[in-house]
Amino acid sequence: MIRRLLALAASLIPGALVCGLAGALVCVDVIMLRTGCAESSLVETAQLVCLVSVAAATAFAAARRAALRGGLVLVSGFFFTMAVRELDGALDRIAHGCWIYPAAAVVAVSLALAYRHRGTVLSGLEAVRRGRAFELLAAGLFTVVGFSRRIGYKGIWKAIGDYGSHLHVAKRLAEESLELFGYAMLAWWAVCFAREALGRDGVD
Repeated sequence: MIRRLLALAASLIPGALVCGLAGALVCVDVIMLRTGCAESSLVETAQLVCLVSVAAATAFAAARRAALRGGLVLVSGFFFTMAVRELDGALDRIAHGCWIYPAAAVVAVSLALAYRHRGTVLSGLEAVRRGRAFELLAAGLFTVVGFSRRIGYKGIWKAIGDYGSHLHVAKRLAEESLELFGYAMLAWWAVCFAREALGRDGVD
């Protein structure tokens, strides 16, 4: 009984660390650095690190597991494309909308590799779906591409009152902190899935 309770508590530690670290980064950005989670802030950097980590972990798993390669290449390419999109602010300094070119290149390479290993596309995607941490992937994606976008909708904040600089910062803080939480869940999923996929028996 006690061992089971301890095992349950231990399984919750990674999630607690993820939540705690994401919240701590937001506090440091807002209270200490006073960036307001703007571009080039600690929160934005952490989001990019999470995305690159997810893409790299799934790419590594794809390289090691031939039976899952096609599907995992698509998953990795998806997250690498998201990472490029997160760099749009920096890339816009070169030319407005410049991010679309490296993103298109990543998509093209991913599709080409997936086509080359087309016999393993479905098995790789199915392995992701059957993974024990799939709910983390789903929750992270829904938080990033769904809920945080709705919270960041300017119309909501204009309905509160005069949309001045303070509400603008509050909107950005809410949206970016939710995105960071979602990306942190995705990074947690990537660690769990890579460990599972590269284990002795794998997930296929």
